[in-house]
Amino acid sequence: MLNKNIITGILTLFLCLFFMVADAQKQSLNWYFGNKAGISFANGKVTTLTDGGMNTPEGVATISDKNGNLLFYTDGIRIWNRQHGYMLNGTQLQGHPSSTQSGVIVPQPGNDSMFYVFTVDAFGGYKGLNYSLVNMKKDNGLGDVVQLPVQLLTPTCEKITAIKHCNNKDIWVITRSNAGSAYYAWLLTASGLSATPVVSPTANSNVYELGYLKGSPNGKKLAAANFDSFTELSDFDNVSGIVSNTIKIADRQPIAGTIVANSYGVEFSPDNKLLYISTFYSNASMIPTAASVDQFNITVHDSATIEQSHYTVTTDANIHSALQLGYDNKIYIADNSKRSLSRINAPGVQGSGCGFELNAVDLGSGICYSGLPTFIQSLFSPNYDGYNFNTVADCKGLLKTFNLNDLTYVDSVKWNFGDPSSGANDSSSSLNPSHLFSAYNNYQITLRVFKTTPCITGIDAIRNTITLTKVNFSLGADKQVCENSSVTLDASTAGATTYLWSTNATTPAISVSQQGDYWCIATVNGCDYKDTVKITKISLPDFSLGNNNTLCVNQPVILTPVTDPSWQLLWQDGSSQNIYTVTIPGIYSLTASNSCGFTTKQIEIKNGICTINIPNAFTPNGDSKNDLFRISGTEQLTAFELTIYNRYGESIFSTKDKTKGWDGTYKGKAAGQGGYSYVLTYKDATANKTVQLKGSFILIR
Repeated sequence: MLNKNIITGILTLFLCLFFMVADAQKQSLNWYFGNKAGISFANGKVTTLTDGGMNTPEGVATISDKNGNLLFYTDGIRIWNRQHGYMLNGTQLQGHPSSTQSGVIVPQPGNDSMFYVFTVDAFGGYKGLNYSLVNMKKDNGLGDVVQLPVQLLTPTCEKITAIKHCNNKDIWVITRSNAGSAYYAWLLTASGLSATPVVSPTANSNVYELGYLKGSPNGKKLAAANFDSFTELSDFDNVSGIVSNTIKIADRQPIAGTIVANSYGVEFSPDNKLLYISTFYSNASMIPTAASVDQFNITVHDSATIEQSHYTVTTDANIHSALQLGYDNKIYIADNSKRSLSRINAPGVQGSGCGFELNAVDLGSGICYSGLPTFIQSLFSPNYDGYNFNTVADCKGLLKTFNLNDLTYVDSVKWNFGDPSSGANDSSSSLNPSHLFSAYNNYQITLRVFKTTPCITGIDAIRNTITLTKVNFSLGADKQVCENSSVTLDASTAGATTYLWSTNATTPAISVSQQGDYWCIATVNGCDYKDTVKITKISLPDFSLGNNNTLCVNQPVILTPVTDPSWQLLWQDGSSQNIYTVTIPGIYSLTASNSCGFTTKQIEIKNGICTINIPNAFTPNGDSKNDLFRISGTEQLTAFELTIYNRYGESIFSTKDKTKGWDGTYKGKAAGQGGYSYVLTYKDATANKTVQLKGSFILIR
């Protein structure tokens, strides 16, 4: 067995992920959209929901409580409660079925029962931006719209987003005017909604209404797709609510068979470094026939630099529309009029490594249109409810590297690794320290973040327990497989998420029937473990005891069958040696067995005349007495040959059959009376040597 297993320490809880997911992030666990389509992240994976009551072509919003239980959802016109019926007074909102975003739901800070539902009209309509107020304590917890729509601004674009204030409590609600160049931001606090918005003019006036508006998860950027011209990228100050430094990212050029390209959906990567934009390509009838999703690196806030980083994630005949970050940090893509969602599996990776997957999520009977739910974008920030840390998978031992999830406003840090045996190394002030733990054990990690922000000066203390364990991965000892059978190789390992065999199989166990070396790689918490096992094909034992034999006086018969050392041997008398000495006549048997079964063979040993007797005369007169010149006692002879010569030296008889003799005839006639000679050549089986004898005899008539 070739064992390449590496035993390493791992974090058994959420390795390479944050140890603790903020409860508030669970407000984004359930999505309802399109025609009775829905998905949920509640079980640690994406599952399909088909119980929704909504059928709408574009903008939607959903909200769950901090435990991930559905509260309600809206198309901007109506509100459905968690039982998928209309909420009390929930059919008079001022959104529009064809509004790109139509609405967003924002919980009032410090109040777990009051929710603001903001809606925007379509096509710059007169209804503009409104809010309604929902009290979830009403109607036995199903909710009631206790404040009917209040208009804040008109006209507006079909764009709305929400971002958390830097104090980590209050929420900014942001839209874009359709009558000028400005962004408008209202702050929602525990006291209610600010009466006066923060207005941020830009150099871009009369932008098109359609297209999504999104904030980055860290609340520092805004991106707005303007359907018939360009995408805006701006800085956002989540302290003051000011939008600034607005630059343009040009729309894509039409592809073959189309005449216009229109940006529609936007979304940021979880680490805020990449921006994704979806674009429709329409024909001369202004019907979209294809779409693309494009990626841009926005770490440098410059249009030309951003454009140079452009990477086309996909261009195909699917009408990729809304883009939305999910609870699992993947970006989900609405494919218009399909029963599935596409997905970007690693949106933080630049280029092809981002992992686009077409038709990644089956919606069952639900149909997706252009929209996906709009959320508070800060829900997808790793420090939504405060700072935290993660650890990088270390596959080489007890060394662990820790990373602070966000450096925003961090002045300094203090780590304690809960490992007093490591002495002075048990603490660190590095932002991303590494620590060599003294043993495999449980350790409480304490991180203190000293922060200074425009809003808050203080300390965040985070404590999480990690467990360092060994991963023992082995395919076991080398194995044998019999002819026409198979053997099972089992690589099952606790915590393994993927398996890859040398046969390209991806199951924990495989069945093989051919000999050779087989390896498997198991991935446990981001670490790869490899082991190899050798399979040897074996057959049912086969051997020979030789032909039946004769036992001579004082000449035992030695049975020496050719056997394999791995066989188990059993002679008829219970002995197990591979050489057997026969001294008395009888039937002798040997059984040889291995893991494939057993084979038994036998031989008969008789008493015989073992001394060669050559007659000196014979009388071939037909009286059946001494009629043949024949050699007796030939039982132990092999390679036998007898030749008879007349007095002239002419060969008149020859045989290689030791049971035959000369009958006294030559060429069909009786040979004359007189002297004859012979030459006898043979091999003595007991002595294993060739012997030649010469002599004479008399033929008497």
